[in-house]
Amino acid sequence: PVPARTTSQQPAQPSSQLPIRPRPAEAADAVGELDDGSIVTEYGLVAVVGATIAAVAINWASSGGIYDLFAAVLEKVKVIIGA
Repeated sequence: PVPARTTSQQPAQPSSQLPIRPRPAEAADAVGELDDGSIVTEYGLVAVVGATIAAVAINWASSGGIYDLFAAVLEKVKVIIGA
């Protein structure tokens, strides 16, 4: 005969601390602090930085940067495989 399988389950223990939630007034204050135009400024700065990076990448690519990059990679591959 195969012995019966026993499982030991421990009863769930209630949590002694409940999650802390901000009071509605505190939540409203936190939202109000961010609503002073700083978010719009941050998005504007991100857009300017993105446009600058795009312009630099386009300038690099149009001046033969992609060809030079691929040529350098192919040279390294030739060195590695001994061709």
